[in-house]
Amino acid sequence: MRRSISIILAVVMLLSVICIAPASANAITSGNFGYRLTKSGNAVIFNYYGNKTDVVFPATLDGHKVTAIDTGVNFNDDYTNFGKVTISKGIKKICGGAFENCKIDTLVLPSTVTTIENYAFCGNDFESVKLPEKALNLGVEVFASCYSLKKVTLPSKLTKIPKSFFSGCKKLKEIKLPSKVKTIGEAAFLGCKKLSKVTFNSKLTKIGKRAFESCEALTSVKLNEGLKTICEDAFTECYTLKKVYLPYTLKTIEKFAFFFDSALETVTIPDSVKTVGDYAFGYFNEVFGDDDLMYFKYQDEGGNPFVIKAYKNTAGAKYAKDNEFTYKEIKAPKKVKVNKKTAKLTVGKTLKLKATFKPKKAVTLLKWKSSNKKIATVTQKGKVKAKKRGNVTITVKTHNGKKANCKIKVV
Repeated sequence: MRRSISIILAVVMLLSVICIAPASANAITSGNFGYRLTKSGNAVIFNYYGNKTDVVFPATLDGHKVTAIDTGVNFNDDYTNFGKVTISKGIKKICGGAFENCKIDTLVLPSTVTTIENYAFCGNDFESVKLPEKALNLGVEVFASCYSLKKVTLPSKLTKIPKSFFSGCKKLKEIKLPSKVKTIGEAAFLGCKKLSKVTFNSKLTKIGKRAFESCEALTSVKLNEGLKTICEDAFTECYTLKKVYLPYTLKTIEKFAFFFDSALETVTIPDSVKTVGDYAFGYFNEVFGDDDLMYFKYQDEGGNPFVIKAYKNTAGAKYAKDNEFTYKEIKAPKKVKVNKKTAKLTVGKTLKLKATFKPKKAVTLLKWKSSNKKIATVTQKGKVKAKKRGNVTITVKTHNGKKANCKIKVV
């Protein structure tokens, strides 16, 4: 029995040595940095032993290229905060939690960084950050709880804002989504209390759960044509939100999407919307007894009714009626006309076209299009500019497919 136990203990000790030995053997110190080597001979920094506040993470150590900064850069017992951190050109990867809660006040990232993993810079003190163009592999909560962060520049080719990416960034005031972003992840901007301006792009199709929850400085939101889904709690508790434009591509508004937005007095729900979730609009006046008993907002403090505008026999109309909101029916155009059927225009000159509807007060989205942009262009406000000689047709189309044309000869 004793012999068996001794054999087992010996095996366990041997395995421990086998597991620990390679990591210890691979740990190298160079100046104030601890690093290890990859199989390809590149260096990965895993420790900083110095006590300087301004630190440059080098491109090489002992002749080895530094390609990454590993999870959790550790410090000596007397060292707590960074000042300015500069990541040298050549470093490609910032691993998960590498600089979490390091209180960095200035961050410089090189053009070579392609990957920033989960929590990498969470809880730091810098006021601005510019992400490199190649940094497209991004983790969750990378800049979460960076309470001093005011200004952000994102890579132009970014396609998704990850989960909780900027959550809790209380001083972030403005965000412009890159043109290729298709999805805003869950809680991406949760609790960004000073965020007052968001520029949405034309490629965005989905706004994730709680994406803009408690963004208390948002007063107006113009959502892009192309958007299909607004997820649960996406804009809940945006207390100063007064105006919301919902696009004609929108299909789904999930539950609580705009709940507790107490400044919102009216909303127009397009006929493209097929689903409006429970409590998508409105807020508690009071709660008593069973927590499921909720009272919607029917009037604002001045006694003005909360109004839902929607097309007849649509999901928006049903939601308004089911929840006893004031409902105002809007009508889609049955016909559209352009103020000019034909026109002659000199190269370099402009012409303003106007569309009218039947019925006159129809509500719609207009799209203007040129049959040949080399001859003449047209803006989405109907302004035509002649480019070169030739014939061109300018078409206007309503959201429900009604069309009208103007034939233009450019001379």
